[in-house]
Amino acid sequence: MQIGYDAKRFFQNKTGLGNYSRTLLSNLVQYFPLNEYHLFAPKSTELGLAAVKKLNNVQTHFPTGLLASFPALWRRNLGKNPVVQQLDLYHGLSHEIPNGLKKIPSVVTVHDVINLKFPQLYPFIDNLIYKKKLHHACKNATGIVCISHKTQQDLIEIFHDKIPDIASKCKVIYQSAGSEFYAKNIDYLAKKNLELPDHFMLYVGTINERKRLLLLVETLLHLPKEIHLVVLGTGKEYAEKVLSFIHKNDLSGRVHFIKSDNKFDLTQVYSAARVTLNPSIYEGFGLPVLESLLCGTPVITTADSAMAEIAGTSGLYAPSDNLDEFTNAISRIFHDDHLHQNLVNLIAENVSKFQPEHTSSILNNYYKLLIND
Repeated sequence: MQIGYDAKRFFQNKTGLGNYSRTLLSNLVQYFPLNEYHLFAPKSTELGLAAVKKLNNVQTHFPTGLLASFPALWRRNLGKNPVVQQLDLYHGLSHEIPNGLKKIPSVVTVHDVINLKFPQLYPFIDNLIYKKKLHHACKNATGIVCISHKTQQDLIEIFHDKIPDIASKCKVIYQSAGSEFYAKNIDYLAKKNLELPDHFMLYVGTINERKRLLLLVETLLHLPKEIHLVVLGTGKEYAEKVLSFIHKNDLSGRVHFIKSDNKFDLTQVYSAARVTLNPSIYEGFGLPVLESLLCGTPVITTADSAMAEIAGTSGLYAPSDNLDEFTNAISRIFHDDHLHQNLVNLIAENVSKFQPEHTSSILNNYYKLLIND
């Protein structure tokens, strides 16, 4: 098969959608090397080129000539590109597909509908643009890949009136984590190298209102002083609010903000933690939950989002706005070794459906189905 991809995020986004794009392509190239993969991006970057160098059977395409000065226009009308029209299928990896995709089947990946479920968290114009692009993609794509059943459920709920056949278009295909999380040599004794506290819970992710880091900091006021919180993430206004609370309540010695661009450092932090916490009010998937489990560390998260779908029986659950229940769950997992070990023992079964070979095989077969339909 000759498959084209919207590679804007592959080249430009260091985390999030960029990681999804690079991991998906890396896995497909590894397990299905006979396919030809074409990446279409509005501009080249060192990040993207470094990733491409590791892949076989991959060709890159960027705007040239006059269109090099109008990369957004080039990307928006890729469906009319002669190279694209010769492909077997085109896959938009992040909520969008270009105009003019009439001659070949197309797929769009929908990661979440946060903007539509919680519009108050985003600028009005951003929500308007997002909804317009997503509606166009879901209406015109041959198939829709949803990265969780929760995302699929919410997407159908939002668009079923305007796109009557949307349910029949959707297919849930989970994402996998980066290759470093499937390595066999993860260092489970990394505390000394990274200067981590002896007993800590972990938060990984952007520091914003939706993800509710402040709730976790508040739990420290009700937990034994030997329990610390390690935070790996950055933020802006909400992060300032969290820092203000930390200083006001004299918690600076128990909250540790660490930074690292080394992905293997991240696996070590996960594996050294007693538990990973994610009190977010909404996620379309919740990659840190999966990453934590792959490093042998159970999680505490919320039951009303996709994260419960990911964690399964390897986690404890509490409402995202309930300080007492989160505090109680943390206390249990630190003080009940039997409970902690039971959660750890269930991890292997829960993560089996996220293995790269499994997720890639489902996606490759879905491509074939759409091409031959």
